Amino acid sequence: MAIGIPLPPRHVPRSRRLWRYAGTVCTHPIMVLKAGSLRVVSITQVLWNRLVGAKDLFNLRARARQRQHAQLIAFENQYETLVDLLCAAAHEGIHPERECAYHQLRAWMLTHYPGIASLVRTHWEAACEGGVDPFQPLFLHARLEDAVNVETGIDDIMRSRSALEAYRTEFEAQPI
Repeated sequence: MAIGIPLPPRHVPRSRRLWRYAGTVCTHPIMVLKAGSLRVVSITQVLWNRLVGAKDLFNLRARARQRQHAQLIAFENQYETLVDLLCAAAHEGIHPERECAYHQLRAWMLTHYPGIASLVRTHWEAACEGGVDPFQPLFLHARLEDAVNVETGIDDIMRSRSALEAYRTEFEAQPI
């Protein structure tokens, strides 16, 4: 108060009591402890979420097995259709519709057989002394007539079917 003008309230020193100072002195360490504990909790939550997310690694194996099973089923369906077509053509003759169906099945087999061949190979090698692939003579010929007139046609069908069944049995026996 220099000239009789009172000072604004923020510049007036307050008279604090000791219990008010004690609150501010103790509040700082409590805030530090609270921030530290929140950080520990958040880090723990992040680590837990990452560990729980690791179960996806096991799901990857299950999904790969499902894809492999779907691939096997699709191959078996196309294989059975091809065998039925070859048997029908051998017994009833070759028609343009059967020739067209053979070309479609042949194209599908040429595309998808290499993925199955590596899985089935051990089974047809064990069943066959010479180690000749019994699947390929069924669909490698460009014409249906050539595929039907193969000398070892019935043997190839029987060996390929037994190899496919052996692979299916082994696949179903594997644990997930």
